Amino acid sequence: MTSNILSKGVEKSPRIALITLSSGDCGLIFNERVIMTADPDFEPVDQVETVAFNLANALPCDINVFTMPVPPKEDWNWSDVLSLHLRPDLKLYRVAYHEEVGNKAILQFDCFASDPEHAIEQAEDAYPGSEILFAAEFVAIDDCYLWTIREALEQSRAALPDQAFARQ
Repeated sequence: MTSNILSKGVEKSPRIALITLSSGDCGLIFNERVIMTADPDFEPVDQVETVAFNLANALPCDINVFTMPVPPKEDWNWSDVLSLHLRPDLKLYRVAYHEEVGNKAILQFDCFASDPEHAIEQAEDAYPGSEILFAAEFVAIDDCYLWTIREALEQSRAALPDQAFARQ
């Protein structure tokens, strides 16, 4: 019996990754799927590391070990980590929108995207029927994410009551 996984008649080696975040959180990734995670504040991360190395030994296959910063979103999850691991070109965007056309309340949607259009697409998928105002990339300065001046102006203009006032 071989340790390769058959997929549509093509042999593929299993891919195992052990990702440790700057926060100490640890995750086992198998074939681009999150299998097991540990938060050092609540459980020992060495269990995840042991399972990862035992799995790599049992299959047998290589294990890739990575260290990454915590995703910049405050409410990040392991899907965000996996997205950033698989697509390091992704950046953090905030999309401003109205829940309904004509609604005055501005809501925000944060996501990882390759460009503003991609971020807007995600917001439209998440909130169908909403009125998208703009998408802006967060900029990291000393591990703090801030708006660029242009994006801050766009955000301010979107919040103003009418276009004439916004132009001033």
